Amino acid sequence: HAIDSMPADPTMEEIFAKARLIQFTPSFIEELRNHPRFQQLLRDLDVSDEDQLDLFETLDVDGGGSIDLEELIIGISKLRGDARRSDIVAVGMVLRHVQTSMRKLTRRVEKQLDRQNRDMQPSQSKLQNIDARTV
Repeated sequence: HAIDSMPADPTMEEIFAKARLIQFTPSFIEELRNHPRFQQLLRDLDVSDEDQLDLFETLDVDGGGSIDLEELIIGISKLRGDARRSDIVAVGMVLRHVQTSMRKLTRRVEKQLDRQNRDMQPSQSKLQNIDARTV
């Protein structure tokens, strides 16, 4: 997407609003990733070679199939350096939250299915009686 103009003295909000209009595809990020100057730039930013391998998948946090410039910048800044203890703890906490949410959802779905099975039993009995009479 082309950006046509920028105010003379833009605020950060205006800059990021324009940056969100630019969308990068997986193939474009892969082309960048394979370019030696981009690889060196990432190394200079202390992004490890391993983190460069699945760069697009790492940065496309919403799974939308494209990333904007803001996501690219923020994502790369978070990839810088070694993982810290706080990073590992944060991931563990998010994982625990997801597990708790999944358990709650599973219980709600199981209750709903049990309720539907109970509601359908009278109809199933009637159908079996009709079926037995037609045989």
